Amino acid sequence: MIYSVGHEWTNRDFTTLGWNASRLYGWILPGREHKFLLHIDYCLKTPITDQAIGKYEIVPVELIFEDVVGLKINIDLDNYTELDITHIERTNKRSSPNGKLTYWDFHVSLSVGGEISFTSTGFTQTTLSNPIITEGFDLDREIKLLGRRGEYGSD
Repeated sequence: MIYSVGHEWTNRDFTTLGWNASRLYGWILPGREHKFLLHIDYCLKTPITDQAIGKYEIVPVELIFEDVVGLKINIDLDNYTELDITHIERTNKRSSPNGKLTYWDFHVSLSVGGEISFTSTGFTQTTLSNPIITEGFDLDREIKLLGRRGEYGSD
């Protein structure tokens, strides 16, 4: 499948997605809208060659969880400089008290042994650019996210 800017995955796609080695750059905490946004690099294809040093198809995405409650974040970066999502688990499907919404418990495992957990009705993951071929698992986007705007993957 060819992915382009604005491609979306939702809760329906959960079982086909995998967030192993997804670089986490930051988040926006839930406010009045009860949305929890993660800025990550999502690996579409790994590796895309048979070489000893692989090339990866990476795309920057916004992963937005809806109707978030009970958010807990446990991270101790200590000597680490980067933070990766290693796995996202979705469990405990149930109806809201009024029966209008379906809630899930989400558990996000992090590379430093930390975790993020919360309850949500689901998510939308949206691509911010076309996929980029790279030799690493991420696009090293800190500078762009900290204020230097431009096309993702270029200087």
